[in-house]
Amino acid sequence: MPSSCSIRALWILANQDTVVFSRRFPVVEKRWRAACERDKSLIEDDLNYTGVPALPTDSEIAAAFIDRKKREGSARGFGIRINQSVEGSDSWVDDPITRHIISLYTKNEQEETNRTLWPLVLHIKDHYCILVLPLVEPHHLKTYIRMCKRSDCGNAVGADESLSALLLNLPSITGAFMVGHMIGDIITGNVTEPEIVISASPSVGGLLDSLTGSIGISARAKPVAAPVAGSTASGAATSGAMASDTPKIGLRPLDRDAIRSFISSAMPFGTPLDLNYTNISAVKINGFSPADIPPADQKQPAWKPYLYRGKQRILFTIHETVHAAMYDRDEIPDRITISGQVNCRAELEGLPDVMFPLIGLDTARVELLSFHPCAQVPEHGNEKQALMFSPPLGNFVLMRFQALCGMRPPIKGFYQLSM
Repeated sequence: MPSSCSIRALWILANQDTVVFSRRFPVVEKRWRAACERDKSLIEDDLNYTGVPALPTDSEIAAAFIDRKKREGSARGFGIRINQSVEGSDSWVDDPITRHIISLYTKNEQEETNRTLWPLVLHIKDHYCILVLPLVEPHHLKTYIRMCKRSDCGNAVGADESLSALLLNLPSITGAFMVGHMIGDIITGNVTEPEIVISASPSVGGLLDSLTGSIGISARAKPVAAPVAGSTASGAATSGAMASDTPKIGLRPLDRDAIRSFISSAMPFGTPLDLNYTNISAVKINGFSPADIPPADQKQPAWKPYLYRGKQRILFTIHETVHAAMYDRDEIPDRITISGQVNCRAELEGLPDVMFPLIGLDTARVELLSFHPCAQVPEHGNEKQALMFSPPLGNFVLMRFQALCGMRPPIKGFYQLSM
């Protein structure tokens, strides 16, 4: 089984179900063919293939994708077994994940039987459908084909095979999802970073203001969209629910050069190395120089591919959201939780370690904490803790949190229904 993620091929289809961009990786495909040669009996006897299955052409992918939409009702598919499901289809497996990890049946002029292409990670962005095919072993494909033909449905308790257990043993699936999402962001120009804004407004007394002490971090509310009329919102919600499974129609043209440049830098030869668009862009603009080489006693982390030179500064912002469930009953207490994230932008020379004090973790009743890979996570249980991290360049999310809030909401409101 592959211990890392490798991509055999990827395709981008427009809303007319035509392939507008494709990329195949011969190095990874050679590994697939070698695995098929080792399991030749499985390929010929169990899967009834004559020879090693090769990658289909763009026209075959487009035709297979159209057939799947007709068979499954939409690009995503049903996800669960219904009356319209047919044996051998994704919905026959009866697992909602088949709306995101799909299979296609391809057939060329020289073959009489269909060949199954699986697992294909499907990501829909605007009016484009992105298909990413990671490398798996032939016996994984055989297991999935067997699931598509069994009479029972769903992942029953005690079943010998389940799709969840199969995907859990395939780390390449996670990498394929990351590749699909990153390419989708490049297509739509949505390669953004967490917003870091210097605000002169005073602190609003949020949870992280007490946790971080007096290091000069202030909380800032998220921007709120302008209100719209009730009828318009209702109509938009209805149409959005009906059209949520179909790609949106947009006017942004496909920038093939940007996609090719990203693929050649982020995943040369089909193996993703660094999918951070900020890192890749910075390396292309600044390049590498002898001054970028760190001292011999320091190891340069993967999230900082080159060293910064210039005016030094470090900025923080905090985004917090309060969730309240109010029952207006004495026997049921109200529940108030607060969640948010700490964004950081560090422009520091060299590879310094930054100390980030956290005060009051015990009294704050923090339920969930997650940190950026650059942070050294402290042990929980102490009232005063210090988070040490070696920041990457550009904007990044340092930590995310969720905690119970001991304060009462400033405004309470309850509805009453009178008959």
